[in-house]
Amino acid sequence: MAVPDDDRSACMGVIRSGPLGWAQHWYWLLDSEPVRGDGPLDAYAKRIAVPARVTVDEIRRALRTLLERYEALRTTYDSDASGAPRQLVHAECEPQLIVEPSDGTGDDASLERAVPTTGVFERSSCFAVAGVAEERVTDLLVVFRQISVDGVAIEKVREELELLLREPGTPLPAVGPGVQPLDHAEWENTEEQRKANRRALAYWQRQTRRGPHILPPFSWPAPDGSVTYQTTVVSRRAADLCARIAQACQVTEPTVVQAVLALLVSGWTEHDTAVMLSVFANRWNEVARESVCRLAGGGRIVFDLPRDLTVRKILRTCHLSLMDMYMNARYHVGELAMHESLDAMRRGAKAGSCVIFEYHYANQEPLFADRSAEPECITQTKLDWRVAGMLVDASSSEHGLEIAVRAPTEVLPESAGVPWMETFLGLLEQIAGDPDAQVGELMAGVRLDAPWKQRGWASMDGAWVHLDKIAALLTEHPGIAGAEVRTVDGEDATELVATVVVRSPDLTEQDIAEYLQDVANDYPSIALPHRYVVEHTGTGAARAPRETAESVAEKVLREAFEAVHPDAGAEVSRTYAENGGEFLRIPAFLVEVRKRGYSGIRYGDLLSMAPLRRLALKMTMVSA
Repeated sequence: MAVPDDDRSACMGVIRSGPLGWAQHWYWLLDSEPVRGDGPLDAYAKRIAVPARVTVDEIRRALRTLLERYEALRTTYDSDASGAPRQLVHAECEPQLIVEPSDGTGDDASLERAVPTTGVFERSSCFAVAGVAEERVTDLLVVFRQISVDGVAIEKVREELELLLREPGTPLPAVGPGVQPLDHAEWENTEEQRKANRRALAYWQRQTRRGPHILPPFSWPAPDGSVTYQTTVVSRRAADLCARIAQACQVTEPTVVQAVLALLVSGWTEHDTAVMLSVFANRWNEVARESVCRLAGGGRIVFDLPRDLTVRKILRTCHLSLMDMYMNARYHVGELAMHESLDAMRRGAKAGSCVIFEYHYANQEPLFADRSAEPECITQTKLDWRVAGMLVDASSSEHGLEIAVRAPTEVLPESAGVPWMETFLGLLEQIAGDPDAQVGELMAGVRLDAPWKQRGWASMDGAWVHLDKIAALLTEHPGIAGAEVRTVDGEDATELVATVVVRSPDLTEQDIAEYLQDVANDYPSIALPHRYVVEHTGTGAARAPRETAESVAEKVLREAFEAVHPDAGAEVSRTYAENGGEFLRIPAFLVEVRKRGYSGIRYGDLLSMAPLRRLALKMTMVSA
């Protein structure tokens, strides 16, 4: 839609504005500039092939052509008065080009270090970093903001930019109608697409009702002090094996990769199911295929992997499950899906250490590997990556199949990274040799270290539960003196029972359950007990709560909450997400936090609303 006249002074140079598309909400919530405060997290750098003797001016002219061509590349993001996100298309913008000295190799690693983290994406969704040696450009990175473009769109822009650099003045095909991001957003809000969204919600509901885990559509923040490693391999042999298996079993190669991953996870966790969030590019029609915008989607899948079935049967089942997800899922954190996830968590569902899988098509160079390593060499790198789950990226290139696994040590110990990759490659060899082998035979060879193989863990409903951590969290409550958590064999199923010693008779079983539900949302391996056994210390007389001074963090949280919700009290802040706060209001909340000069609250801290609920709990106890 056009920007109203009375908004033009505030949105100088903006010609169109509108809501985000389905797939953009994910990046807005997790990586947007208002949330981060110090620049978006979703910048993705793509190396561009540069012909000999190209100058900086020629790079700038080619970039200007693409900026004029695609609205997605000159789009910025903010929120309206209600806090809802919107995208703003600028009429024009000059290319942002950063020039750095280069070693002239054409693969200068220093360019990645020159990519800034602040002051970018203010008038566009891309910028470039050029390495220059003796007045010629030898290296070129274009950095895209992923809320604007997905992997398919980035590849399209890369191809056109390289064409313009090879053959200056080459006319590009006309951009057809309906290919711009706002066009897609408007289309997604038509009645026909609202019906598709309702079908997507029905699919979401079916998947979240299935065990062993619930997966709300966001990643869980890793705890402070967490260490993450990335283990990578680029293998021509693996690519050949995938092609052979795909042909023998009549499935696609990405299906082979995901099915083998599911088999590995199932054997690793010793469960007959594997839960994943699969990311894909949902570009079914011709207009979508030509669009430069973000259309990548994804969905949660529960793979059933009975040990007595053949691998060939499992591959077919996985293929059909993936097709069902492709046709129905929406990688979208809309209001209905969020309410569905919140309701499931209130019923005791938990998000486990889920595997997020993404397959990248037709990349001409390795995306994640250590380029100095020999082919078929498994490398491991320490990363600053703040997610408690596990991410598996797969890509196909002329160098072979590349697999990259990122996981914190809480999920995948450092010592298990290389064996994990070796096991994946070994499963490919076994399946290619005998697609009719039974799943149980393959699983018998999966022997990997894992946190849940230590004492203090229990397997329940297809998920591993950290009993000792549940007890530790309970004892952090100021009214609880001690706790013990154990499993008990019930008539129909195993029950999780918590014995809690409380200091005050006023602390009820319901109070304890609500407290643990709040704090448990921060930890994927925590489940809510089926029942509590409450015991009292001493005579059972009520104790007056200790008067404690309000900390800086508590004061900031209280004041920021009151600013965003002036009519709400402490009791409402316990259920912030369910009482009008909603996740799209978090940016406004964090703005109020920063106004008070406090930087100790991160966006990830607010995903489960646990800090606000803990503050409300303390305020309620003090005022009691």
